Amino acid sequence: MKKQLTTLLVIFTTINLFSQLPKIVFEDDVDEVYTKMELKGIDTDSKLLYGYFFYGKDEDLLKQLNRELKKEEFTFVRAEPIDDDGMIILHLEKVEKMTREKLRKRELYLTEKAKEFEVDYNGWDVGNINPELPITTLSLIHI
Repeated sequence: MKKQLTTLLVIFTTINLFSQLPKIVFEDDVDEVYTKMELKGIDTDSKLLYGYFFYGKDEDLLKQLNRELKKEEFTFVRAEPIDDDGMIILHLEKVEKMTREKLRKRELYLTEKAKEFEVDYNGWDVGNINPELPITTLSLIHI
């Protein structure tokens, strides 16, 4: 009986740790990127171009997700196969001011939205609102 309780405790603790992992990873990634941008002098309170990435094998589900997020002013960038197994990437963008906390909430929202459409949310990137320019151009430097 004692061995069974110990085993259950270990399993519960392991499951609990893994269930909390995505939130920790999201927060660490957001903080790391924002800190690096701030150290380079980038005004993270300015409008920036945020890219969001989704993956799935069902093109129709990705199209439905794209239509849904278009209502929230996300802009379609591309949807294309990325491997021989039929995996497709959907890349959307949005220009906006984004605090760390708002981006964390956006990550959780897009993760849930992806689940709703039976695809995977894979993360984000950030750049200059002019995609032809690097993020560290003078117009974004906070003095």
